[in-house]
Amino acid sequence: MILRGEAEPMQIGAFLMLLRVKEENAEELAGFIAAARTHIAAPRDIAVDLDWSSCAGKRKHLPWFILSALLLAENGIRIFMHGTDGHKTNRIYTEHCFHALGLPVAKNWQDVSSAIDANNLCFFPLRAWGEPLQQLADLRDVLGLRSTVHTVTRMTNPLNALCSVQGIFHPPYAENCAQANYLLEQTNALTIKGDSGEFEYRPEADCKLFLLNDGQRDARTVAAFLRRQTRARNHHGCCAFAPHLARHRYRRLRRSRCNWHRSTRPARHEP
Repeated sequence: MILRGEAEPMQIGAFLMLLRVKEENAEELAGFIAAARTHIAAPRDIAVDLDWSSCAGKRKHLPWFILSALLLAENGIRIFMHGTDGHKTNRIYTEHCFHALGLPVAKNWQDVSSAIDANNLCFFPLRAWGEPLQQLADLRDVLGLRSTVHTVTRMTNPLNALCSVQGIFHPPYAENCAQANYLLEQTNALTIKGDSGEFEYRPEADCKLFLLNDGQRDARTVAAFLRRQTRARNHHGCCAFAPHLARHRYRRLRRSRCNWHRSTRPARHEP
């Protein structure tokens, strides 16, 4: 009813918030995803190997997972990346990074097909292929809370890729997502608690993997290999990530940051 436009705004808000309080189970989540898929007019002739959702945005670090996607694409893996550009000003979103790096951002399904054929990688914003879902996701600004819609958009897999990956922020949702993938008969899937909610491993924390391998469920844990106190504090990493930023400008930025920290220290008084 909601996706068909048959529900009133007040009804939608009440439903989403009651569901938020109750918390959806795996069966309900699978049902929502199946319903969303029926309302998406995605073509069936675009072959992709991996469905990669990116909705959360990075807060403390740059989206290094894009480099992983590029490495996979260079080795022949056809990747369909999709998501939203978010609503938080203190986050870096994948769509913005794709534009900055000159990577393909599609406007329609034909763009998706051409970009994946040429580059094995493409980002397609949710607003361009799932406008009703985007409108529901945008209600977060009105309601002040996330809703089931944000999980549904991550797991829709509109091109029916054999493999899909999802990053979530709240650990309890990971098992729900894994069970929903199983109920939807997804062949291969991997869900993790990622950095800032993106599909990116945090090396300073243990990472539990919720796997679906050839339809069989599995769970494993990858141990942390960095101690928290040794975690890198350089949140810019501009030279490695953004080729258009010259090295001397990066060094100047680092010097200015150091000088600012020195200037804010309290003056020492000799005894």
